[in-house]
Amino acid sequence: MHNTIPGRIWITLLLTLLLVQGCGYQLRKSADLPASISPIMINGLNIHAGLGRELAYRLRSSTVQVTTDRKQAKTMLHISKYQQKNRTLSVDSSGKVAQTELLHTLSFNMLNAAGRTLVPQQEIRVVRNYINTEEQKLGKTTEADQLTDGMYQELARKITVRIRAHLKK
Repeated sequence: MHNTIPGRIWITLLLTLLLVQGCGYQLRKSADLPASISPIMINGLNIHAGLGRELAYRLRSSTVQVTTDRKQAKTMLHISKYQQKNRTLSVDSSGKVAQTELLHTLSFNMLNAAGRTLVPQQEIRVVRNYINTEEQKLGKTTEADQLTDGMYQELARKITVRIRAHLKK
């Protein structure tokens, strides 16, 4: 009787894997961007910090070369109206902030070297909330930093996905 339980587990696992593969499920990967946009220059962000670093990393992982030389760039990715806002959602009984909303918005478009629009102006918005407790002040600061890093990743992913969608048309 004990020998049949591991066999059932393996059969169940195998059937689950076949079902997942059969439904078309795939792990999320980097957006496959065409080589024709490489090298690309990112305007409006420092590519060595924050969102700029994450966006440059995501583009490079999609085999797109990122350059800081305008003469070398085949395409220009313009980031504008980038704003990071914190908003208090609620306060506790002593008047201290209990819940905060983090909001990051930006607009972007992409042009080729001749100035022709490849991706029209679009706005992207990412919102996250976190609860702030006085007892865990240090941990909440770290949590806010991690949320911000996650928001950078989400913004960079959304930008590359939208670029890919427009260039496939």
